[in-house]
Amino acid sequence: MVATHDEGIARPTGRDRPSADDLARQLAAETLQRARAEESLHRTEHHFQKILSSMAEGMIVQDVAGRIIAANPAAERILGLTFDQLRGRTSLDPRWGSVHEDGTPWPGEEHPVVVSARTGESLRDQVMGIDDPKSGRRWISIDSVPLYFAGGTAPDAGMVTFTDITERKRLQEQLRASEENYRAIFEASQVGIIVNRADDGRFVQVNPAFEAITGYEAKDVIGRTSLEFGFWPDLEARQYFLDTLNAGIALTGYPARLRRKSGEIRDVLVAGRRTSFGDLPVLVGLLLDITDLNAALAAAEAANRAKSVFLANMSHELRTPLNGILGMATLLGRTELAPRQADMVSKIERCGRHLDEILGHLLDLSQLETGRIALADGPVRLESLLAQLPERHAAKLLAKRLTLDIDIAPEAAALSLRGDLPRISQVLDHLVDNAIKFTDEGGVRVGITVDSIDEDKALLRFVVKDTGIGLSEIGKARLFNAFQQVDDSATRRFGGAGVGLAIAKRRVGVMGGEIGVESEPGRGSEFRVTVRLRRDRGA
Repeated sequence: MVATHDEGIARPTGRDRPSADDLARQLAAETLQRARAEESLHRTEHHFQKILSSMAEGMIVQDVAGRIIAANPAAERILGLTFDQLRGRTSLDPRWGSVHEDGTPWPGEEHPVVVSARTGESLRDQVMGIDDPKSGRRWISIDSVPLYFAGGTAPDAGMVTFTDITERKRLQEQLRASEENYRAIFEASQVGIIVNRADDGRFVQVNPAFEAITGYEAKDVIGRTSLEFGFWPDLEARQYFLDTLNAGIALTGYPARLRRKSGEIRDVLVAGRRTSFGDLPVLVGLLLDITDLNAALAAAEAANRAKSVFLANMSHELRTPLNGILGMATLLGRTELAPRQADMVSKIERCGRHLDEILGHLLDLSQLETGRIALADGPVRLESLLAQLPERHAAKLLAKRLTLDIDIAPEAAALSLRGDLPRISQVLDHLVDNAIKFTDEGGVRVGITVDSIDEDKALLRFVVKDTGIGLSEIGKARLFNAFQQVDDSATRRFGGAGVGLAIAKRRVGVMGGEIGVESEPGRGSEFRVTVRLRRDRGA
């Protein structure tokens, strides 16, 4: 039953009015619902805070005035400031030291988050440099969006997220510097550089040196293969170059011939390897033009051959009158002469024979350089070879009161060998004579050992060791050069034309051996000679 008042408003009667229990239940339900909503909101806020705390990107919220009102831990870490230090700080604060990528200042009112909060515009991938109070300049990549709290049309704040790209910028700068260095080397190199696609050989890039060597400009070759303009006269050489590099084998010092744009053929040394430009496999080749060098070498070799021929001819021409002088001196020495006259004749003979020895050396050197020397093939008896040394050098050894010791290994003495005995003897004689010349006290030791042996050949090692003045490093470096003395000053103590050891080295080389020296100033010298001789099976 509903009672009515005079205002015409329905009022519940006592029968329809909720009881106290109903109100209590309704209040309890509303309280429970509110508690659940608050708990859900709390959980949501907790999850949101966990998300913000775990973000690798920095996040900052700024009001329309640019003041910071919220920041996550990543923002504190990237910016090097705590939230207490960030709170209330604005984009206009000069302590940020914000700059563009080109280093120009970034005004605070133009910061992305300020622009978003003021205009409602979202900005992406803005790169900004800021001053970190601990580590200096850092670079960040920024995204900013406007925030609307009250559902209005104007933004209430702006939120910015940012990532630390300092390391990426550093690597980019290193890459840029490396590319600039590569470009500088590429452009300035005097060696021609070509870059071809690995799949079809088409030119990708060439440097100015390539243009100078070949006469082709870059626009003439880029995008084309060498077959299209006859770059390689020898197509087999071209195929070898491509196949070798595509097999992953680096090529160095490969002699080849290339055709210039004018048609002229040039000699080059080619090097190269397979690599990649990004995802593109390429072949990088280097060209060194040696045409002029080859011509200069050929001219030098021709001049050297002419010199050797001249020396050989002059040796013969000089020997003819010299032999006459020596012959007459010998005949004159057999006549009755006064003591003073006999002494003069003796000096003429001695000087003439020394001159004859020098001419013999020059003749040998010219024959060795022109390749006109033939090796003898006769029996070599090592014990007999060494037994003759003391007799041949007795006068010089006696004059300087030096000893000469001979030591031949039993296995060497037992060998029957064949070879050029006269030239082996000449080499040993010169080394012994040299050792005596540069030794004032002590003596000289000559030894022979077997380095290696097989059914057909034996490699012998001859060692001539003295207790003389020794050699410096500079002296050793020039020791085997023709016409050079270890001491070539005007006041040098020791005579000689400076060809003996050069001849010995060439003689040993003709016999398939080597010669070397170990020496220190004041501690003597040890010359080591290896000679390969045939075994005499018929002996």
